[in-house]
Amino acid sequence: MKNLVLMLIGIAYFHTAYANQLSLVEAVTQAVTNDDWLASSRLRESAYRNEAISHSALPDPTLSFGVANLPTDSWDFNQENMTQIKVGVTQRFPGGDSRAVKARKTELQADVNPIQRWERKAALTQAVSHLWLDSYLAKKSIALIEKDRVLFEQLVDVTTARYKSTVGKTRQQDVISAQLELIKLEDRLTQLQLRYDISRQLLAQWLPIELHSWSLLLELPNPPVIPHYSTELVQQYIKRHPQLLIADKKIDIQQAEIDIVNQNYKPGWALSASYGYREDSPAGLDRSDFFSVGVSFDLPIFTENRQDRGVAAARSREQAISVDYQLLERQLLSQAYKTLAEINRLEERSFLYETRLLNQMHEQVEASLSSYTNDDGDFAGVMRAFIAELNSKIESLEIEVNHRKALVTMNYLMMGVHMSSTTASSHGEWK
Repeated sequence: MKNLVLMLIGIAYFHTAYANQLSLVEAVTQAVTNDDWLASSRLRESAYRNEAISHSALPDPTLSFGVANLPTDSWDFNQENMTQIKVGVTQRFPGGDSRAVKARKTELQADVNPIQRWERKAALTQAVSHLWLDSYLAKKSIALIEKDRVLFEQLVDVTTARYKSTVGKTRQQDVISAQLELIKLEDRLTQLQLRYDISRQLLAQWLPIELHSWSLLLELPNPPVIPHYSTELVQQYIKRHPQLLIADKKIDIQQAEIDIVNQNYKPGWALSASYGYREDSPAGLDRSDFFSVGVSFDLPIFTENRQDRGVAAARSREQAISVDYQLLERQLLSQAYKTLAEINRLEERSFLYETRLLNQMHEQVEASLSSYTNDDGDFAGVMRAFIAELNSKIESLEIEVNHRKALVTMNYLMMGVHMSSTTASSHGEWK
């Protein structure tokens, strides 16, 4: 029973310790869950779907009502044989397949939105991860400096005591130098706190307001696994990137626009029917009513400045989008190769720091401090060793964070590895 109580107390303490602490996973989850842009994208898609149905429908018929051939000398409705009340209906039919082509174009515009949502989630994951990691780097650097500041304060105390007791070769200049380095350390903490505040404020724009006051959880999750990518694989996966899939859709939309403009060469037509009612003559003779029917056509014969120019403009836009696609593909490829090189070099540097440099820096600090206390070394060498070790710790942290940021970026660029356009759409991953 006692062990159970202790276990429950431990669980409660753990929960309290980590409550209201913002982890990287929580930040990304909350940002994606509460992104208003995704909701607006679903509304835009719904609007396009409904608009496509409306484009495929015929235009509303036109109803006309009038009085024809009314004599102006008497305004008597039954005076003349040709006077009649006319009711007519006209139905227009757009030329060619313009209704179907417009509906297809609008469906293509709707199809862009799920891909945009997929890309938005990935881009938001990348942006929020980078901001969280920037905040983590600043906060962790502050923690490292706060930890080592105690050593600097002790060094100031030791140097002051040695100077006052006239033990060894300690000079007043050493005391001043120690105090100056401590002041510089305070300034460095202020700068890092500013960086942390800025990163947290930028991160807050993506989070619900109740998370703005949460402290940062100073723990990194396991890094995402990045497989080995050959040049051919990078080129293959980049083509599946949603930005390029969106550009593909835009090319299809522009081709549909060309088809719409081409329909202007085909004449539209209208069918009309009317019924004319006539009163009996003043003498009581019966007058027949009239029924009329007719067909009207457009005459697209002056096409040089309208249809021809419209087709040329649509083709130019299609070519421009195709060029933009090639530019975007090259940019994504260049970014992927750059990120891969960055990941490899950061891993090399991290291995060097962890296995050799940090250990040697610590040994240098101990050796310098031992020499100084034995009056075999100068105080400037001790301070340089302390500062160099602190800088190395922070630089090692920066390497780790930059490596994580590069992995996140690579995951964004290679998001087509895990999902092609067909599987994403069929499994609802874009929704």
